[in-house]
Amino acid sequence: MAGQAKAAALVFVLSFAVEWLGAAINGKQGNDTER
Repeated sequence: MAGQAKAAALVFVLSFAVEWLGAAINGKQGNDTER
């Protein structure tokens, strides 16, 4: 159970980080194109 919980938490954190990085990169690109 502990292993599954850690794996689920790790996947959640990684997916959140990937989405945040993607949004940050897209936001920077959008600002650059607007300028």
